[in-house]
Amino acid sequence: MRRTPARTVLTLLLAVIMVLGLAAPAFAAKTVLSKQKLTVNGANVECEKYNIDGYNYFKLRDLAELLNGTTSQFNVDYDAAAKQMLVTTGEAYTTPNGTELKVGEDNSASARLSPQTLVVNGEVVEGLTAYNIGGSNFFQLRELGKTLGFYVHYDEKANTAIVDAADEDEDFTTGDASLDDPRNADKIGEKELLVVSFGTSYNDSRRLTIGAIEKAMEEAFPEMSVRRGFTANIVIDHIYKRDDVKIDDITEALERAVDNGVKELYVQPTHLMDGFEYNDVVKEVSAYADKFDKLVIGKPILDTDEDYTVVLKAITAATKQYDDGKTAVVFMGHGTEADSNHVYADFQAKLTEKGYDNYFVGTVEAEPSVYDVLEQVKAGGYEKVVLRPLMIVAGDHAHNDMADLEDEESWASIFTAMGFEVECVLEGLGQLEAIQDLLVDHMQDAIDAYEAEEEDEENYDTGDASLDNPRNQDGMGATELLVVSFGTSYNDSRRLTIGAIEEAMEKAFPGYDVRRGFTAQIVIDHIARRDGEIIDNFTQALDRAVANGVSYLLVQPTHLMDGFEYNDVKTELEAYKDKFETVVLGAPILTSDEDYDIVIEAVTEATKDYAADPKTAVVFMGHGTEAESNHVYADFQAKLTEKGYANYFVGTVEAEPDVYDVLEAVKAGGYEKVVLRPLMIVAGDHANND
Repeated sequence: MRRTPARTVLTLLLAVIMVLGLAAPAFAAKTVLSKQKLTVNGANVECEKYNIDGYNYFKLRDLAELLNGTTSQFNVDYDAAAKQMLVTTGEAYTTPNGTELKVGEDNSASARLSPQTLVVNGEVVEGLTAYNIGGSNFFQLRELGKTLGFYVHYDEKANTAIVDAADEDEDFTTGDASLDDPRNADKIGEKELLVVSFGTSYNDSRRLTIGAIEKAMEEAFPEMSVRRGFTANIVIDHIYKRDDVKIDDITEALERAVDNGVKELYVQPTHLMDGFEYNDVVKEVSAYADKFDKLVIGKPILDTDEDYTVVLKAITAATKQYDDGKTAVVFMGHGTEADSNHVYADFQAKLTEKGYDNYFVGTVEAEPSVYDVLEQVKAGGYEKVVLRPLMIVAGDHAHNDMADLEDEESWASIFTAMGFEVECVLEGLGQLEAIQDLLVDHMQDAIDAYEAEEEDEENYDTGDASLDNPRNQDGMGATELLVVSFGTSYNDSRRLTIGAIEEAMEKAFPGYDVRRGFTAQIVIDHIARRDGEIIDNFTQALDRAVANGVSYLLVQPTHLMDGFEYNDVKTELEAYKDKFETVVLGAPILTSDEDYDIVIEAVTEATKDYAADPKTAVVFMGHGTEAESNHVYADFQAKLTEKGYANYFVGTVEAEPDVYDVLEAVKAGGYEKVVLRPLMIVAGDHANND
């Protein structure tokens, strides 16, 4: 007798089932009672729960009962005819069926894929896995949290699922966070490229902008491990709270690099300009320079005229379809109180210069404002306005300040109210391939510059480092005087300026051991790499004092003014005050009117040979700062003029008055010769190069 193969029998059986309209039951491969604990809004909860194929499933009606009365409450009903679970979010749970929060029974043997469909607020939800166990429907917590709007976290050590009601204004519709790579893994290797961004909690935008930039870096630098760091902790906390995804802040990212033994760290910020946030990144990263053999930091997006051209071409190419003579394209930038806010006016000027008369740039938090742009658009007689963010991401500002028509103060509402047809394009600059490539180029440029500097250092003579005392010895007594300076890698200047100040302190305070601390880690690293001389940074100097049992600490900064750097010294010292019996901090150079008089007398005495020549202008170059303390330069100029030093002028490298302001003043005075001197403690990089 001929035997029918087993595979044929199975095929025939399935065919019969299909013909008869029967459904083959889908059993779970492995279902057991879950040992995982559950807390809801901080309270421990007992309920029926199962582990199915390694995932934990919770009853829909249990969660409805537990979240009832919170911002994440929802009602559950059932349409037997349609086989649909009907959920309405925001409504109280008013349809209990008596199965809620029952424990004690093990119904795992009955577990099978649920044939019922989940409908939320009238819309069928696809992609969720549900099991029917003991007649009730069970879901994975995280999937349900994203769908219905509550927070889910897991405490692995405590084996506990944590459910919390969502904040009232929470938005769970920004995209699937699981599609974005947070790049927070260990096993980095010796070379890391850290991409630093402000960040956004809008998941899709984060993936399409920051994520795309990170991928571009990975492709351009395959020998490096690319990692992520955000500067906005409020964004990091939001993502973790809502999506249970952890993104490193910049400190955590740097510590991860150190813990993983990274030797070469390359950092590329995605910031638009050289403003407060970019400089904060540079400062924090530079403080870790002694932790790596090599540290390289790239420039922000808009650094050179060529960068403006690249960005301009990218955004006009992305919006060329609106060039119809009736449409104004308006870009919304963030804006800043820093001097770097000029980039928006510069960008507008370059757009106009190249003939893009229907393109306009405004800012949310500075100038030009939306109303400035509105007047320009009205004057141009346009009928339609297209709004796009001039930001790396299309995040909170783009969705709310720009595109939210329910907010009467949003840009979309303002233009709509004035009769314009408005279209909002929620795409960040980071989505444009040209911007991704530009940031890659900035990273490469920084690497090339670093390597070129290393080559130059071998033949660069700034003096004999061995003649300078780094004052980093142990063995100090109970009293120490710590002289804190920015520092300079110019050996002769360091010895003749900072070294001379330290010697003067030693003579004036013979009962104190004088030590040195620099605040510029990049200078410290430069000296160590080139000359083998080790100078303590401020933290190391303070730790050395603690380790040596210093009880009475005097700290004298050599900073010119009470600006950012001096205040950073003050802040860090405050954290150490409980380590010593007494801590005394000296004031910066220019604190009182008497200080100005002393410095003016000193600098004019040092240049008196030039002062007597009516054809010679003496110009002092200060550093300049974005802090309010920058007024000291104008004050210094005013006091020089007041004392009759009409041929003396003061300018700054990085603020105002700038070199062109001074140039105009010198030209107006009819001088033939200019003597340049630094108005800085040292004659270092700025004096020798700028």
